[in-house]
Amino acid sequence: MNDCLLAVDLFSGFDHADGERLLRSLRERRAGFEAAFAGARARAIPVVYANDSFGAWDGDVAALVRRALDGPGGEVLRALRPGDGEAFLVKP
Repeated sequence: MNDCLLAVDLFSGFDHADGERLLRSLRERRAGFEAAFAGARARAIPVVYANDSFGAWDGDVAALVRRALDGPGGEVLRALRPGDGEAFLVKP
């Protein structure tokens, strides 16, 4: 069996009905997220991202992440962004 850390819909503009509440929750849990990601990477456990496309099907993962980092919550997401070679799947 192989383990991974799966991060689902982490990168967001938080511009939806529950966006403010979700962003507040992310900020409150920042230390735990950072510890989980650092721990997985330190133990060579793959970090895999699966994120909404937000209607952009151009495959530009860097742009998707950059938009999230430039928006609300970017200060938290910066520490959680994908590292070189980490898998990032864009979903509908």
